Amino acid sequence: PDAVCNACQLSRSSGNDCLTSIANLIELLRSVAEAQAMKASAYPTEPCLSPLLAKTLMWLFRRWSAAYVLPLSDDYHREGIFARWSTPESASPIISFCSTLSLIYFCHWPQEKELQDESTSLLLILAKKGPFVRQLMMVSPSFQQIAALHSVCASLRHNASQAEISASMSSFSFSGNLSVEAVKGYLRLPYSDRARVLTCLVVGCSDMDNDKSNAVLDSCLKAVSNHFWALCEALSNKQAKANDINVQESACLSILLFGGIVCASEMSEPERVPHFITPYLPHLSGLMTFYAADLTICEALLKLFRDYA
Repeated sequence: PDAVCNACQLSRSSGNDCLTSIANLIELLRSVAEAQAMKASAYPTEPCLSPLLAKTLMWLFRRWSAAYVLPLSDDYHREGIFARWSTPESASPIISFCSTLSLIYFCHWPQEKELQDESTSLLLILAKKGPFVRQLMMVSPSFQQIAALHSVCASLRHNASQAEISASMSSFSFSGNLSVEAVKGYLRLPYSDRARVLTCLVVGCSDMDNDKSNAVLDSCLKAVSNHFWALCEALSNKQAKANDINVQESACLSILLFGGIVCASEMSEPERVPHFITPYLPHLSGLMTFYAADLTICEALLKLFRDYA
């Protein structure tokens, strides 16, 4: 707000004290968030921990980082509070911290819907800030783990067996840093939340001049396409029954993940979204042949086509 910006101007006698107080407050809140997140990762069912507090802190970090972490060049001017987190050196720990919080909550409190909404919103607002922030996200180990979790879990239903989990983990060479517990926790995320995570990943990995971003983005998209082609082939060859609950779950997961890609239109070079999606449209619409009477899948398909249009 203007009031904060004006109060922290170094030309004012109290400007430096005000800036120091705000910076100390942010550090204190980061410490509180980190302490609870570490406890949640170790004891997710501990009744003394508060998902509501976590959600509120994530909301605060989202609002604060959008304005003050690597502010855009036309955001007021680079002095006072806008200069505090305006360099890659000062912003990198913040971005890594936000990625780590989101990773922990994805894996350990996956059923807390409001918390997941704030976690994905925080990652997305950072990814949309521009190439400098996206570069810092890409070097964050936690962001890389989120991408790896998506790639491993893109073909896994909520009720995937241990054998299916092990097979999926072994098929990705970069999944070595993932624990089985983290994968099982991520699998418990609702499919709609997994789709929002994918939106964050696509936007965050969209810088074409960054080889690492390109590799991660290709892996994320390939995981979705491979699972969908396998599903279509199994249905066409009658190797899978359309009314089987596991097949229905797989169809729903695929559709929602495609929806997550469609919603990434704010990525760099957004024409890549229709370039990727268009070849799959006939096959997606073809699912109506099998699921015309399934309201959940029909609704997901209609929403996908609406968002794509």
